[in-house]
Amino acid sequence: PEYDCLMLARVHPQKDHSTLFNALALRPFTLVLAGNGTDDQEFVSLANSILNKFSDKISFLGPRTDIPRLISKANVVILASIYEALPISLIEALRAGKPIVATDVGDVSAIVTHGFNGYLCDVQNPSQLSHSIFNILDNPDLAVSMGQASRRLYEQRFSASSMINKVLS
Repeated sequence: PEYDCLMLARVHPQKDHSTLFNALALRPFTLVLAGNGTDDQEFVSLANSILNKFSDKISFLGPRTDIPRLISKANVVILASIYEALPISLIEALRAGKPIVATDVGDVSAIVTHGFNGYLCDVQNPSQLSHSIFNILDNPDLAVSMGQASRRLYEQRFSASSMINKVLS
């Protein structure tokens, strides 16, 4: 992988990028942001004001069509939302076999099993988010096993064949 973390989310208060920025400010990691608005100057300025000396750790990509390639280059996929339904970005992380760190909201717990294929964190808790990210980054064997668990979960619950079987039954 080329960078530590990736968050695929449009710029919106629901996605709570500022908590992620505050987590990065606690202990720096490389972060790539992709999604509508992530390349807007106002958003970039907000990030830089929070991160100050760590602003060089973030790449602001804006909307992208090469999501599988971006995911493949990340060690961890993150989602710091305040509320969610069933986030497609996390299903894409499962498909790619990546460990996930996400807030425990909505149906995220249907995708992330805490300690199995990633970590679930409390909403707006940058310290817990940072700790969870680094627990994976600092433990390569754990990252591999969580990534493998993500891929198995994808095949069991979210692959086309498993979805067809669920509909047919």
